[in-house]
Amino acid sequence: MRTLALKHITRFTVAVSTGLFCASGLASCVGDNMDNPGGMAGALGAGAFPGTGATGGASAQTAGSGTTTAGATSFGGSSSNGSGGVNASGGTGSGVAGNVSSGGTASMGGSASQPPCTDVPPMAAEGQPPNENCDNAMEYNWCGADWNKGQFCRKTCGDCTDGSGTGGTGNNGGASTGGTGSGGTPPVVGPKLPDISGGPEYHATRYWDCCKTHCATNAGAKSCGQDGVSQNNGTSSCDNGSAFACYSEAPRALGSHLSYGYIAKKSPNCGTCYQIQFTGQGFYSANDPGSKLIAGKQMIVKVSNTGSDVADQQFDLMIPGGGVGLKKGGCTKQWGDNIDFGAEYGGFYSGDPKDLNCNEGTHAQKKACVKALCNQIPAGDARDGCYWWVDWLELADNPKFRFKETQCPNDI
Repeated sequence: MRTLALKHITRFTVAVSTGLFCASGLASCVGDNMDNPGGMAGALGAGAFPGTGATGGASAQTAGSGTTTAGATSFGGSSSNGSGGVNASGGTGSGVAGNVSSGGTASMGGSASQPPCTDVPPMAAEGQPPNENCDNAMEYNWCGADWNKGQFCRKTCGDCTDGSGTGGTGNNGGASTGGTGSGGTPPVVGPKLPDISGGPEYHATRYWDCCKTHCATNAGAKSCGQDGVSQNNGTSSCDNGSAFACYSEAPRALGSHLSYGYIAKKSPNCGTCYQIQFTGQGFYSANDPGSKLIAGKQMIVKVSNTGSDVADQQFDLMIPGGGVGLKKGGCTKQWGDNIDFGAEYGGFYSGDPKDLNCNEGTHAQKKACVKALCNQIPAGDARDGCYWWVDWLELADNPKFRFKETQCPNDI
């Protein structure tokens, strides 16, 4: 475990082709007056539709012949979600023409299965201009509202995704099958906030000491009893009292890209929320595999606590199983003394090769090890928060992030 005074490393996709339509490769197209019944189908070049397709292959025609060789049709995959974001590129399909007396019919490309995944802001009241954009859709609770019903800000609210498409199937003369679209970035499931660019880089450590939080005492935030659920306004368990941190303060995912959580912060401005976006690098190790896997992911975090061991450029994420830090007695009092809390700073996984906990094997094996240790924590929000660390945060060790202050959502 690193022992730097800076801070413990852990708080942390229809054009119907009639045989004479060419999407590209125009030199191979036959005119649309149907003067050449033995003419061949033009090559239908495409990629993901809508979008820009690949250039179709040239077709061949034998003049004065009783038979005409149908051109090889080539088409790409349909875009399953229309435009917006990075659509996957369809593969190139090809086939050998059959022996037919008339030109083959060009096969039909795949069709879009959904409208474009875009952000259309809702209109304002009658006589007023429309809202400018969807940047604050989450904060203003537009997403999921009864009046919205998935019509507005669909991309930001996660009501649509950008993914890969599958090519259509060849038809009649010279049947061929389109390739399967692939590539592009993984689809985002759930809401997505605008990217954060510029500004200083902080890093996220992690902790969970079970103690009543500072802001519960000083800013009206709630604290809980030993069950982690019922409200208790007593003295902190870490000061021999009966109040503990609430399990609802454990982090939770709203989708593949966005999560909520709570933090300890030096000189805390209790109740303030920040939008943070991970850079893809670790603080102690730029190539930390978990930190690389969460590049671009975001959180909205709320200040709930302070700590004398929290540095200036550090947010300490509340993560059950993330280490008890300076307060060693709170979790023992709540969960008993038969739990292996792991490293004081780092908990079930510290990232320090010298620690015994879950430091053997591949990154996937380390994740499996930590997830097994999470089962020691009582079932519910707290254990789910530990699973979140493994599954959503990818066991990132002190990941770097950029941030900006933001309005707190109603459900945090």
